[in-house]
This record gives sequence, C-alpha cells and structure tokens, in this order.
Amino acid sequence: MINKMLSTAISGLFSASQRVNQASENITRPETANASGVGGSSMPQDIIDIKLGEAEYKANLAVIKTADEMMDELLDAVDKEV
Repeated sequence: MINKMLSTAISGLFSASQRVNQASENITRPETANASGVGGSSMPQDIIDIKLGEAEYKANLAVIKTADEMMDELLDAVDKEV
C-alpha cells in the first residue's frame, strides 16, 4: 500500500514538473504563445498552469510525507512487538 502511494506521488511530481516546464517554455518563447490562444497558448493560461503545477507538486509532497510517517509508525509498531 505504501509503495503504491509513493509510486503515485512520484508520478504526480513528474506530471506537475512537466506542466510547469511546458508553461514556462510557452512564456519564454513568444513565437509559440498567442494572446488569443490560437496556434499556441496564452500567457494567462500559462501562469495558471504554473500555479496549478505548484499546487500539484505540494500535494504530492504531502502524500510522500504521509507515506513516510505511516512507514515510521508501522516500523515502530513492529519494533514494539519484537
């Protein structure tokens, strides 16, 4: 169960990173961006995507922290039994 949580969180970190990277590339390459959103993305949408990526990243880090805490609790419980 903990391994699945970690795997999902790591996948989420990768996805968030890709979202932020794509949005930042769009912003830094004006030839691909277009204010109307036609033929490229708009800067407001790219800024939103960066903020969403940040929130996704933080959420996935929280999942990793929770999985770590669960593992610590499990190890403590096993240690008390031995």
